[in-house]
Amino acid sequence: QCASRYEGEVALGSLRAHLFREQVRLELPAPSGKVEQRFTVALWTDDHGQPLRFDFRTQLGDVKAGVEGVFAGGKAELVVHQGPSEKKLSVSVPARTYLLANNFVSELDLALALAPEGQLTMFSANALQTFPFTRKEVESAEGTPVFDDSLGERLFFTAEGRLTRLEVTAQKLVMRRVDEAVERFTIDPPAAAVVASDIAREDVKIVDGDVTLAGTLTRKRGAGGRLPAVFFLSGSGGQDREGFAQGIDLGTHEILDRLSREDFLVLRLDDR
Repeated sequence: QCASRYEGEVALGSLRAHLFREQVRLELPAPSGKVEQRFTVALWTDDHGQPLRFDFRTQLGDVKAGVEGVFAGGKAELVVHQGPSEKKLSVSVPARTYLLANNFVSELDLALALAPEGQLTMFSANALQTFPFTRKEVESAEGTPVFDDSLGERLFFTAEGRLTRLEVTAQKLVMRRVDEAVERFTIDPPAAAVVASDIAREDVKIVDGDVTLAGTLTRKRGAGGRLPAVFFLSGSGGQDREGFAQGIDLGTHEILDRLSREDFLVLRLDDR
């Protein structure tokens, strides 16, 4: 379920911006029954629909994550919250770019309503990078066009140009516009990291050519001399040094903190 509400024109520092509040709720099958995942986006745009700022949050159970972004001067300055950890990123972004978070059909509707024909540039709030987006008209019946896009979706529009239906054949997924009322919800920001007082932490960087990986060395506070060392290598998929991946707590930090308390020197790294 995806819902979007236009809040109107608001002040954004010295600028005027258009504010949209959007939410997605997914029910996923699980061995224990059903798991609900929630997402929210607050999006501030200029008159042409280009993002000026966004606040993207996700929640699965008690675990929360989020990304805050500000667009200016051809850059997106980002603050990424994964569980209790936080890191900053800067990404180059072309001038004519639209925001598109996974499952937020309303953002696609906005971009296609305002953008000119041809290839568009989208910024993914999930992958934190830009990507090209194209569409091709495949049929039209009674003035209602149908397009296939470069994301593997089939898009159905009304005669007025509103996106009314989206199909992803490969996933057997259909999203359709409805007039039913939707219960609004909010997601509080992730809690700040709680640093264990009995563990000493030292931030480090590993540099190889133009690649830099950031990490942390931990040991029991007061421990000195030579210690047996553990270098933790994460599994597949992107995650940070504490083991948070797309808002899911994999429990890595609990294992590594325990090893630190047992007199090991532990090196943990963010994934590239």
